[in-house]
Amino acid sequence: MKQYWIIEDHLDGGLYIMPEDTPEDELEKVQKAIFNDKLDNLLKNMFQKKKESRKYARDFIEKHVESVIKDRERITEKEILEAVEISKNVFVV
Repeated sequence: MKQYWIIEDHLDGGLYIMPEDTPEDELEKVQKAIFNDKLDNLLKNMFQKKKESRKYARDFIEKHVESVIKDRERITEKEILEAVEISKNVFVV
């Protein structure tokens, strides 16, 4: 059974779901991209946006998360079809 982290967004409300088995190297890539020597400038730019500061920060973080996710190995059509066949034998409808 796959487990997930449920993360509450205290700034804007809402919940985010993240697979618990996210590889450590992917988390480190995102962390290094955000918390680096350019963080001071990022924070200055973010606070200058005032009303849009949360959106600015969210867009910045999402950009780095998406760049890591896009580097993942793609699931092939064959793998999808195999999973469907396996599920037919495992789950009774």
